[in-house]
Amino acid sequence: MSDLDLIRLAATAAGKHRAEWDFDYLMSRGVDVSRDMLWNPLTSNGDALWLAVKVPAVDLEDLIAEAWRACDDHSAACAYVRRAITEAVATA
Repeated sequence: MSDLDLIRLAATAAGKHRAEWDFDYLMSRGVDVSRDMLWNPLTSNGDALWLAVKVPAVDLEDLIAEAWRACDDHSAACAYVRRAITEAVATA
């Protein structure tokens, strides 16, 4: 599944909708869910946390521990957690 498909599925599961999708814009910036509001839980810690709270499909404590076992640094661990949250919500 592409990142765009993943973001679209997560947005739908979380109740964020957009009538018109612009592929190039989305791939470079995120999902524009409303006027001037970009939403991309794969790149934004805040968006991923919002998603985890809105659609609780993952145990954050276990996920964070797993991320630290799998990753060598803070940045990689954050990216791991963001993707895992997004995937869990998109496939729930």
